[in-house]
Amino acid sequence: RSKTPKLGPSNCCGEQASTSMVVLSAALCTKNGKVLLSRQFIEVSRIRIEGLLSAFPKLLQHGKEHTFIESETVRYVYQPIEELLLLLVTNKQSNIVEDLEVLRLMARIVPEFCGDMTEAQVQDKAFDLVFAFDEVLGMGNRDSVSLPQIRTALEMDSNEERLQKMILESKIAEANKVAQQRAKEIEQQNVARSKAGSMSGGSSLAQGFGNAFNEATQQAPSVPSVTTAAPERRVAPKKGKGLSLGGKAKKTDSLMKALAEEGEISQPHPGGAAAHTNAQPASASGAQASFSMQQEAVHAVVQEVITATYSRDGMVDDCEIRGDLLLTVNSDNAGFAALQIEQGNNKLFQFKTHPNIDKPAFNKNKILQGRDPTRPFPTGAQLGILKWRSTSASDLIPLTLSCWPSPASDSCVVTLEYELQSEQSGSISNLIVSIPVSGQPKILSCAGDCRYDAGVGCLEWTVDTVDQDSSSGSLEFQTPPMDVDSFFPIEVYYEAEHPCAGVRVLSATSSQDGASLPLSTAVDVKSQGSSME
Repeated sequence: RSKTPKLGPSNCCGEQASTSMVVLSAALCTKNGKVLLSRQFIEVSRIRIEGLLSAFPKLLQHGKEHTFIESETVRYVYQPIEELLLLLVTNKQSNIVEDLEVLRLMARIVPEFCGDMTEAQVQDKAFDLVFAFDEVLGMGNRDSVSLPQIRTALEMDSNEERLQKMILESKIAEANKVAQQRAKEIEQQNVARSKAGSMSGGSSLAQGFGNAFNEATQQAPSVPSVTTAAPERRVAPKKGKGLSLGGKAKKTDSLMKALAEEGEISQPHPGGAAAHTNAQPASASGAQASFSMQQEAVHAVVQEVITATYSRDGMVDDCEIRGDLLLTVNSDNAGFAALQIEQGNNKLFQFKTHPNIDKPAFNKNKILQGRDPTRPFPTGAQLGILKWRSTSASDLIPLTLSCWPSPASDSCVVTLEYELQSEQSGSISNLIVSIPVSGQPKILSCAGDCRYDAGVGCLEWTVDTVDQDSSSGSLEFQTPPMDVDSFFPIEVYYEAEHPCAGVRVLSATSSQDGASLPLSTAVDVKSQGSSME
C-alpha cells in the first residue's frame, strides 16, 4: 500500500494512536460470538485481537438497535447480515461516519462473494473476503473504491493470457489434424504396396506360361507404382506447413474476431504486420475498435478516458479527461511515418509528446514524427506518442445526470434523468447507470431497459444510444420508505463517438520523401470511475 497513516505513541491497547480513522480489524462472527474470519490492518498481537473479539458479545445488548458500542479503549461498529455479524474494531479517535461507510461497503462485499450466508460458505470464501477487505482498507485507512472496482481487481482476468491459451489449443488441434491425415496417407500407401506385391507375385508365377502373358503381368504393377508415389509428393508440403508458425495467422484472426464479438478485448494485440494485414472486421458495432478493423500500414488509435463526479442536481462537481494517441506501424516501409493531426479546442487541455517525438514540428505544424530522422518506428508495436489531460473541461463532458428522490411516509419515489450536454463528442452508446437499491423496486417508467440484481442489491439502467434525436431520458422507480442517501453513490458508464479534446488524425506521410502512406484510424472514448455522490 502506498498510503501509510501517521502513527503516534502507543495507547493502552497496544495499538498506535492516530488522529485519523484507523480500523484495527474487520471480522465476521456468529451472534453467539464465534469468530469465522478476522482481518487485521495494523500490527497487533493475536492475543490482543482475540481478546477484543471475545469481549464484543458480552457488550452486545440484545433487543436494542445500535450500530456501535464503545469500550474503554476501542469502538465496535457492527451490522447484522442474516445470521452473522459484520464487525469493525476501530480506535476511539476514528471518524464514525467514515466507519459506517466502510461497514456499508463491506456489507455489500460479503454477499457478493459468499452467496448463502452460512458458516461453511464464509470459511470456503475466506481468502476472497480477505482480499476484498484489503481493497477497501489500507493500513487501517479507507481507500476510495467501489464494488465494481473491487470485483474487477479480484477477477485478475487477462485477455492476453486467454488469447495465448486459445492460440496454443488451436496449434495443438492443427497438429493433431495433420498427424491423423498423415497416418491415413501412410495406411493408404501400405495398402497400395501390398496390392502391388501380390500382383508382382502373380506375374512371376505366370512366367512359365509364355512370354506374352509374362509381359502383361509385368505391366500390371506400373499402375499402383504411380498411385503410391503421388501421395508422397502431396504430403511433403503439408507436413512442413502444418507445424510452421506462419500457419496460425488465420487461426489467430478467427480467435481475435471471436473475442471482439464478445466484447472481451478493447485493444489490438501486437501480432506483427501479417496479423494486422489479415485482420477482418469482427462486427459492425465494433468497427471503431482497432482490433476489429482492417489495419493499414500506419494505424492510429485515439483513446480518451472521462472521469466525472456529478452532484445530485445534475452539475459536474469534478472532472478529469485523459487521452492518448497510439501509433502502430505495420510495414517496414512506413517506419518513418509522420502524422498530421487536428487538436480542436486545445485551450482547455495540456498536451505532451513522447520524448522521441519532434516537439518543434508538433508545436508549429501539428505533425507527429520521430525526432531522429535516421531512426524509424518499430514495426508491429503499439506506441503512445501523444498524451493530453484536462481538469477544467466540465462543459465538454458528453453526458449529465441528475437524481430526484421524493421520500414519503409509505414509499420513496426516485427519478433519474440523463441529458446529452456536449455535441462535440457525438452520440453516446452503451450507457449503464448502476443505482444501489436494497430490495426489488417497482419500475414506474423507463427510457431504455432496467434490471435488478438481487445478489449485489443494484438496479442497472441501460440505454443503447443517446444522440440528438433522443438527447434525454428518465427512469422512475418506487421503493419502500428508506433513507435517500442509501441510493448513492450512483455509478455511470458510457462510450462516446468522438474525443472531448477534438483530436483527429488527418493523414500520414513519410518524413523522408513526403510520400503519402496508407492510414487507418480508430476511436475509443469511454467514461471510467464516473459517479454521483
